[in-house]
Amino acid sequence: KKRALEHAEDREIRRAYAPPAPEGWTVERFLTEMKYGDGYEQVAESFESWEDFISCTPLDLHRVEMPTRKRQRVALHIDLFLRGLWPRNPEDEFPEEFRGKQPEKAGQAWTKEEDAK
Repeated sequence: KKRALEHAEDREIRRAYAPPAPEGWTVERFLTEMKYGDGYEQVAESFESWEDFISCTPLDLHRVEMPTRKRQRVALHIDLFLRGLWPRNPEDEFPEEFRGKQPEKAGQAWTKEEDAK
């Protein structure tokens, strides 16, 4: 009984701090983007809201009827989403400090002095 209460408390905390869905995303879109395959509609219907879905634990996913491999992939993608690693951002959204610096003479033609060096 104590473990069930701890799990319920943990679930409520995760739900309260669940990140919002990307613009235009629903549970169905999440499952299609991760290439869930057939049956994603039934899985999506098992969750009342985005917060319920994104805050679920692997233990919660066992209550939803789906093949084991797909359950593992859903848990993996939820974890990646919560860590900000999925879906991947386009290159232009990466912070400037990760791009590195352009070489000083990038795009310039070689001169005869440089060839002689």
